[in-house]
Amino acid sequence: MKKIKFIFVLAALILSSEFGNVFAADGSGTNTVSPNSVVASATGNTFNFTFTAAETMDSGGIAITVPSGWTTPQGSSGTAGYTTAASTGGMVADVINNADSITGWQAGNCASVVASTVTKQEGAASIECVNLGQGNNHHWYYRLGSAVNWSAYSNIGFWIYSSLAIPSGDFNFAFSSANNLSSPQLLSIAATISVNTWTYVVLNFGSAPRSSILSYGLRQNVGDSSINHANIYVDDILAGPGSPTFPGGGVINARILQLANTQTLTVSYGNSGGTSGVTAPATTGVYTFTTQSRASDAGTLTSIATSPTITVGNPVPATTSISPTSTTAGSSGFALTVNGSNFIASSTVQFNGNNKATTFVSSSQLTAQILSSDIASGGSFSVTVTNPSPGGGTSTAQTFTVIAANNPVPNLTGISPTSTLAGSSGFALTVNGSNFIASSTVQFNGNNKATTFVSSSQLTAQILSSDIASGGSFSVTVTNPSPGGGTSGRFA
Repeated sequence: MKKIKFIFVLAALILSSEFGNVFAADGSGTNTVSPNSVVASATGNTFNFTFTAAETMDSGGIAITVPSGWTTPQGSSGTAGYTTAASTGGMVADVINNADSITGWQAGNCASVVASTVTKQEGAASIECVNLGQGNNHHWYYRLGSAVNWSAYSNIGFWIYSSLAIPSGDFNFAFSSANNLSSPQLLSIAATISVNTWTYVVLNFGSAPRSSILSYGLRQNVGDSSINHANIYVDDILAGPGSPTFPGGGVINARILQLANTQTLTVSYGNSGGTSGVTAPATTGVYTFTTQSRASDAGTLTSIATSPTITVGNPVPATTSISPTSTTAGSSGFALTVNGSNFIASSTVQFNGNNKATTFVSSSQLTAQILSSDIASGGSFSVTVTNPSPGGGTSTAQTFTVIAANNPVPNLTGISPTSTLAGSSGFALTVNGSNFIASSTVQFNGNNKATTFVSSSQLTAQILSSDIASGGSFSVTVTNPSPGGGTSGRFA
C-alpha cells in the first residue's frame, strides 16, 4: 500500500513539471469601473476599468464582456467604442505567433520542425524542433510573408521547453531583416531552461533595430554537446506593449505579457470620449460587465468573483420657463406649459409641492393640469419637475403668481329674525343681501360673530345669549376683507 501511494505522488509531480508552472486558480483578481453611473442615452462617455492582479500573470489575460445595448467596443480611434488597454509596471501583449500551426516555420538546423499536439503550453500545439544538431549558430525560425515593423514593441515573451537542460545564455531569440534569419539581432536568454519544464521568458529589445522584420526564431550560441540532439519546443510568442482584441459579442480581450501580483491593467472603453466615446443604453437599470481572467495562457478564462456594474439612470431635469406665469385668484383651471431639458416620459410637474397630472410633449416640454382649487387664493407658488430613480432628481423652481382679486363691498338687504326678547337663548341669525364671499364676517352691535357662508346672497351668524341679555336696538353689518372689500350698511 505504501509503495502504491508513493508512485501516485511521483506521477503527479512529473505531470506538474511537464505542463508548466503552477498558478493560482483562473478567475483571480478584481475589476472596478469609473464612473459607475451614467444617464440613459448619454453620448461621448469614457469608462475606465481597472483590473488588479491577485497573482503573477505571465502570458495570461482578461476578458470584459460589454452588455447588450451599449456601444460595441473596437480598436479604431475616432470611432464610437474606441477601446485601449495599458498597464503601469506590467504590460499588455499582442500575439505574434500562437505556434498552433507549422505553416511558415523553417527547420534550419533541426532534423525537422513539427506542430506538437502533445507537448504544448497553450492552444492546439507548440512548434517542436526535432533533434537539434550540434554546432555554432544552429537555429530554426519563422519566415514572414512580408516585412513587419516591431519598433513599437519594447519586449517579447514566449514559452520554451526542452528534452535536455539548456544552460543560461546558451540560446537567443533571434530576428532578422532577411527571410532566412541571416545576420540576426540576438536577445540572450539568461534563464536556465530546466529539463522537460515549460519556462516563460521575457526579453527586452533595447535599441536593436526592428523596423523591417522578415524572420525570427531561436538560435544556439555555441556547439554545446550537452544539448546535442535535444527536442526543443516554443509556444505562444507575445510582444508588448500591445492592444486589446475584439473577438465579437461585445468582448474586450486583453492578453498580458507580464503582470505581477497587485499590479494593475486599465481598459479604457470609449477612450478620449467625443466621437470615440460610448453611448449608454436608453433603458435604465444596472448593467454587469462580466470579467474573466486566466493566470497564464495554459489556463481558461474564468469569471472573477465580482464583476463591475454601471448604473444607467434618468437625468436630472432642468426648467427654463413656464407659460402662463400668472393668473387671478378664483380663475378656472388651465394647462400649464413647462419648458426646459432632460424631460422624460415619467417626469412629473409639481405645483406648490403637489404632483399634477403631467403630459410628456418632448424632452424639452411638459404640460400639467392646474385645478381651480390650486389657484383659489393669491400668492407665489413654486413649479418644479421631478424625474424618478434610478438617477433622476428635482429641478430648480420656476415661480407662478396667483393675483388676488379685489373683494366686492357687501350689500345687506334683510335679517331673520329681526327681534327677540332680552334674556333669550342664543340663536342663528340669517343675513340676506349680495356680494357675500367665503371670508365675509357678520358684526352684531359692532362685534364679529362666528359666520357661515351659505351663498353669495346669504350668511348665518351665531348670536350668543350674552349678546341679547338686555333690551335695545343693535346694528347688524357685513364686512368683506381686503383687497377691496368693505362694510355694508347697517341693519337694526
